[in-house]
Amino acid sequence: MSRLHLLIAVLAMAPLGGCGLGSEVRVKTPADVCVETMRRALPEAQFDITKQTSEADTLTRTRVDIEATRTDAPPSALIMSDVAAECMFDRDTLVDFHWTKGPFK
Repeated sequence: MSRLHLLIAVLAMAPLGGCGLGSEVRVKTPADVCVETMRRALPEAQFDITKQTSEADTLTRTRVDIEATRTDAPPSALIMSDVAAECMFDRDTLVDFHWTKGPFK
């Protein structure tokens, strides 16, 4: 038996939960990526996500719309408290991000 076959056999028998891999593996959804991109675009802002929608335009393209309220925006500031963004994905890769509402007045 080659080393590769032995490694595959050992990994197949090892429980993932026991070695910590099972609890830490999490796949990011397009909505997760869009929210993360919003936070990176405005790193000083604090957001409460109020609405997330996702729609497949084709078999490979997905549009995600995120709406949020900025919890750090004082009423007299030049920033909007309600913001929204749209993300386009092609084969689960972010290809477009733009603000549809805000972040500045």
